[in-house]
Amino acid sequence: AHVPDVANPLVPGTETLSVRGAGSHVDGSAGFSNWGTSGNTATITFSDQATGTFGGINLASSATMGTVGNFSVRNDGSGGAVVNTGSISIAAISSGTQGTLTIDGAGSTLMQSAAAILEVGSIAATGSATVNVQNGGTLNAGSGLTQVNNTGTINVNAGTLNSTGNL
Repeated sequence: AHVPDVANPLVPGTETLSVRGAGSHVDGSAGFSNWGTSGNTATITFSDQATGTFGGINLASSATMGTVGNFSVRNDGSGGAVVNTGSISIAAISSGTQGTLTIDGAGSTLMQSAAAILEVGSIAATGSATVNVQNGGTLNAGSGLTQVNNTGTINVNAGTLNSTGNL
């Protein structure tokens, strides 16, 4: 399986990966996928019963200011999408980056593997990392550490966050 990278240094600018509908699937289980690096912007969306499998996800994890990564797992009216992954790092490397993970809508689920880690934000003073679990969406964090650093926020609004590890 190929590891999909979106908005990496080789393809500058704004890049989009949209996976929609029952039977639509992306397999990036071979390793970590890097979404939003080197000052670029990545927007990744799984919706309406689409599925995905990843070894891990680095979202807006770059030392370059202005890097943006947006990752959504959602239900746009035809059923929730489901994404399985290992560890997730959101805007955790440096200041000035912005990452947003949103799980939105009934049946929409992001499930981390057993010992996976969820790291939200960096210890820097600027930048932001936000996790939104809302409107019936579910985030099943792994049994590894769920770490919210200085620039990180987790919002749960009519959604479910299941964390089996330390928070």
